[in-house]
Amino acid sequence: MRVIGEEFVGAMATLDLETAQGREIRVQKGHEDLADLPREIGQHLFAWWAPEDGHLVAKA
Repeated sequence: MRVIGEEFVGAMATLDLETAQGREIRVQKGHEDLADLPREIGQHLFAWWAPEDGHLVAKA
């Protein structure tokens, strides 16, 4: 995955990621949870989470 965007709202940070297949994934965490991650646009990283922590949102 690679970082394609970042936004801060209050105590939450949103990191927009893009998979190798071009799908967008949005990660929302507290600032301190993302503090040590590479967040520069274009930066590649590996992301994982427990299945119960993921939520699919249908396109409008």
